[in-house]
Amino acid sequence: MLSLDKLKYYICQRLEALTDIGVYDAKPSDKAAFPYLIYTFTESDFTTRRRVDRYLEIDYWNNENDDSGILQASHLVKYGKYDVDGVTLLVPGLDFSQQNESEGFYHCYCDKENEIPDTEPNISRIYQRYVLKIG
Repeated sequence: MLSLDKLKYYICQRLEALTDIGVYDAKPSDKAAFPYLIYTFTESDFTTRRRVDRYLEIDYWNNENDDSGILQASHLVKYGKYDVDGVTLLVPGLDFSQQNESEGFYHCYCDKENEIPDTEPNISRIYQRYVLKIG
């Protein structure tokens, strides 16, 4: 079975390959450049005796009134990165994806996506939650 450390490694590698924004597994310092995303893992409701499934929660942040950067990043993470012509898939997105490694595998799908209102008027946020079925 894929350990949580290995899962974090593979997901981080995929997120960095899909987006051009900062990728963090915890809240970055106040000096971090916007836009960025923060990803976290929690145990899901779907856990069974033979499998511990997890939620991957991704929170996209931008500090401008223009949220196009995080909209594009969330779209790339979900659907994948294509070549300039939009024909060839370069990096698969997370929605309905799977990754097989020697240590195990995971299947992934997006089960929630929405904008998050923030008390600061210049902060834009988008939230995605993926279910990861880990074996």
